[in-house]
Amino acid sequence: MRIGYINPPKLSKEFRAVYLPYDVLGIVCNGGFDYLFEADYADDPGYVYCEEALREIGYEPALRAFQDAKALVPEGTLRLEGFQRWTKWMAVPEKVRWKVSVEFMDMQDQLIAAIAKYIRDHRSVFEKLPIPKYAQ
Repeated sequence: MRIGYINPPKLSKEFRAVYLPYDVLGIVCNGGFDYLFEADYADDPGYVYCEEALREIGYEPALRAFQDAKALVPEGTLRLEGFQRWTKWMAVPEKVRWKVSVEFMDMQDQLIAAIAKYIRDHRSVFEKLPIPKYAQ
């Protein structure tokens, strides 16, 4: 399953830093990392751009929770295609999966505040960004 029409490598670093953490938060809040890891972002095997975006906004607790979730499966698992990846993720005990998911969900307000701060701190960049065609 593809996540929308977003292709992270084609977005600017600043746009990814805002869009991806917000999108990941929405997906995780709707169904935990179970939902996130069953889906794919185009050209982002292993959710590398998602992790980079969380690092870029500078909110360490969210980055750590994301990394903790990724660490629950063997290295390379998240680069597998949807169903294979999801099957390995679902092999992790439910209590463990939900612990890290809820930890990420619980920081929703702080993560959104960090995204807003990032936008304010990079205001001049965002004023110059073209509006993507899909958003017009």
